Amino acid sequence: MLQVVPSLFKRQALWIVLSIIVLGLAISGCGHSSTPVTPTSISLAPTSSISLKFGDVQAVSAQVLDNNGNAMTNQKFVWTSSNTGIATVTATGGSCGDTLNTTATTCLCGGTWSSDFIYCTPPSADGRTTLTVTSDGLSASLTVLVHQPVARVSVTPLNVDCLSTKGTQQMTATAFNSAGTDITNSVAVDSTSFNWSSSDATVVALDNKGLATAVNPGRARVYASIAGTSSSPGTFTTCPVTSISLAAGSTNSFSIAQAATQQLTPTVIDSNGNTVTITSGRLSYNTSYLEALSVDTNGLATALNPGNSAIVASCSPPLCNNGLFPIFSNVVNGTTQGTTATGTNSKSTQVIVASKSDTQLVPIDITTSTVGTSLTLPYQPNSMVYARNTGVAYLGSTAELMNYTYSTNTVGVTAVIPGAIVDLSNSGGRIVLYDDPSKTITVLSLANGTIADKFSVPTATPTNVRASTSPDDQTTFVVVGNQLFISSSTNSLRTITLNSPADDVTFLGQGSFGYLAGGENSSVTARTTCDGTEKDVIAVNATPDHIIASADGSKVYALAGAILNTVTATTNGNGCPPALTDSVASTDLGQGAINPTQMFSNGAGTKLYMISSAGKIVVYDISGNTASVAGLSNGSAATTGALTLDGANLWVGGGSDKAVHRIDTSTNTDAQQITVPVSADLVAVKNQ
Repeated sequence: MLQVVPSLFKRQALWIVLSIIVLGLAISGCGHSSTPVTPTSISLAPTSSISLKFGDVQAVSAQVLDNNGNAMTNQKFVWTSSNTGIATVTATGGSCGDTLNTTATTCLCGGTWSSDFIYCTPPSADGRTTLTVTSDGLSASLTVLVHQPVARVSVTPLNVDCLSTKGTQQMTATAFNSAGTDITNSVAVDSTSFNWSSSDATVVALDNKGLATAVNPGRARVYASIAGTSSSPGTFTTCPVTSISLAAGSTNSFSIAQAATQQLTPTVIDSNGNTVTITSGRLSYNTSYLEALSVDTNGLATALNPGNSAIVASCSPPLCNNGLFPIFSNVVNGTTQGTTATGTNSKSTQVIVASKSDTQLVPIDITTSTVGTSLTLPYQPNSMVYARNTGVAYLGSTAELMNYTYSTNTVGVTAVIPGAIVDLSNSGGRIVLYDDPSKTITVLSLANGTIADKFSVPTATPTNVRASTSPDDQTTFVVVGNQLFISSSTNSLRTITLNSPADDVTFLGQGSFGYLAGGENSSVTARTTCDGTEKDVIAVNATPDHIIASADGSKVYALAGAILNTVTATTNGNGCPPALTDSVASTDLGQGAINPTQMFSNGAGTKLYMISSAGKIVVYDISGNTASVAGLSNGSAATTGALTLDGANLWVGGGSDKAVHRIDTSTNTDAQQITVPVSADLVAVKNQ
């Protein structure tokens, strides 16, 4: 007995504890019970009044919303018209034939439905009715206007010339019948009866009342429609950007360590003189040497590899000033600190070699001087260039544009477009090809794989087709003799007849102008990027053979025979066309007529390199204003060449000697030769 009592006591205590826990949970649950879901309102689509011409039919749908704003299911609806002589309804369930009239969608007839809900008979005159839907004790209504056909709709004002960003303009619409009579009151309750739309909502946005808000600089079309009739477009211009001042802190230059960043700040002024803020990502930032410095869409510069780069911000269509013209900022010069000697420059790791008479592509690891396994190309290449911003090289051929990808060590096809590469844009977005058999020039957008322009020029030859693309990658100038072709990402191809043939073309690094080697007799001519007009004519000794832009973005170098002409441009880039002042200085290089097949500069902007048609390498020291010659050790003729990122080495093909030569640019000597299994006609250096 003494053992039983403690056992019963323990059992009763356990039940008490469990009861307390259960009761506590019950009380706790009651304190956090969810709110019951109840029907609260009815939502209709369309949400505003409905305008129907005689005999038209339109679907109208409804849904019941609960107290949480969510749509409820399995609801029953009843649809009614307050004036069945003007408009009648029936539920559809998918087709106008459900006489139960209880579905979530009805077919509204601008008149009277036939008994089988197939024919809608127009009323005898214009009129209004109220469409009402009820469900669960709730109701919602719309005004319905039934009327004669609308022949024309107009918008007012027809032209909004300039409204700064965030400004607003109320637009109004007027409807007319075929006799030209204003019937707006018969077809619309108010401005919300019209459907308002913009051709570009990033330029101007419209609400359902026709209130237009300027969003980003540019030009767009504004429309109003009602009862199936749309207006002619009204023109709305959010004031264009006319100037951009770019700064790195309080200066126009900066120098940072590798991997460091520098925020660039643009001050943007529109044509009203207002300082405006452009939506993030719509200003473009372009850098002359992507290998040295990259800049993101918000102007944050990141130091990649030792070197210098000229950075420009632009407001370019279609992202900014859409439908208008591009505007370029001043140049900010940035430097990534370090040298190859300290081991900080590791990007110039590969040279690729190809022959115009062979299908082998030979990769060389220049850090170890190791010749890799040759790859087989689909066709013999006629041109080759490495993109600066990717590890991809492009090769032209008689059949297609081929590619070589460094990361996978593979060859492939970019586009089935025949031709030799005339130009690859600095940022790698556009490539120009010329196919001699068909006399066809193709401007290809590599960003999306589409052809921007394709045209034939009967007078074209492999030696007279030259091209260059603006820093923002949106405009390409192509010169063929006395013709200038302007290919734009936003406008149709333009052709301009020049007063004199042009032998070459380049864009000023600042971006506002393209410079032609020719265009006028014995001259360099400057044409605006924004509209292609001739802005300046700079007289030189003769029509130049070649012309390239300087690394700092402020000059162009035009070579005419033995004379190097340095044209220095002064512009603020404001407006279209922007102001421009050019000055020229000429230097006899003392090498006779060079006739280069290639002309390029190093990233530091201290030297120019010219590979002459005779195969010699002419080097011009810009600061010292002196010229010298670098030769190949075995007397071979140089074919093509490319610099490493730091400019310390120039790799040159020796052609038939089947070797690539490393020219030490500090001494202009042939410091190394690497034998390859093909004629070294084409050479490219990976700097990415």
